[in-house]
Amino acid sequence: MDLDSFKYQHNSRPVDDFLGLSSTEMHHILYNPLSENSPVRLRRHLPNDILDAIPALRISESLVDLILEEPKGIKLTTAEFLPRRVVHALYAKGHLLESDIEVGILKLDREEKWPTLYSIRMAMIVGGLLEVEYGRLRVTSKYLELKDNRASEREGFEPSVPYRIELIGYN
Repeated sequence: MDLDSFKYQHNSRPVDDFLGLSSTEMHHILYNPLSENSPVRLRRHLPNDILDAIPALRISESLVDLILEEPKGIKLTTAEFLPRRVVHALYAKGHLLESDIEVGILKLDREEKWPTLYSIRMAMIVGGLLEVEYGRLRVTSKYLELKDNRASEREGFEPSVPYRIELIGYN
C-alpha cells in the first residue's frame, strides 16, 4: 500500500464526531459546500409539512405576517431593533423557545435577549426579503414573490424556490 492510497483510505472513513461523514466530506462542506464533490446538494422540492416544521421558517413567516399588518411596516426602535410588542408576539407563538427565557434566567424585554430572532431578521435583510427604510421594517417584493411560489407549489405548479440542502445519504 503506497502513501497516497493510505491517505485516501484514512480520509474516506466515517468519523463519529462528524456524524458519520468522512474528513474529506467535512472539508468539502466547510470550504466548498456546493462543489460537485461535496455531500451537500440543493433540491427544489420539499414537502410543505417539512417546511412548516422548520422553526426559523415559521418565525420568519410570523414576522412577515406582523409586518404586513402595519400599512407602513413595523417601526423599529432608535437602535433599529424590533419593538417589545413584536418580540413578545413572536415568542408567544412558541415556534422556538429559549431555555434561559423559559427558566426565568433571562427576561424577554427586547430583541437582543432572543438572538435567534435577531439572526433570522438579519438573514432576511441580507437575503433581500426584508428592508429597513426610514426606520421601518418592510417586506420586499422578493419575499412576496417567494411566498407566491410556495403557494403555487401547494396548488401543483412548478416553483422556482424554495431549495433545501440535503446531505447525500441523509434524507
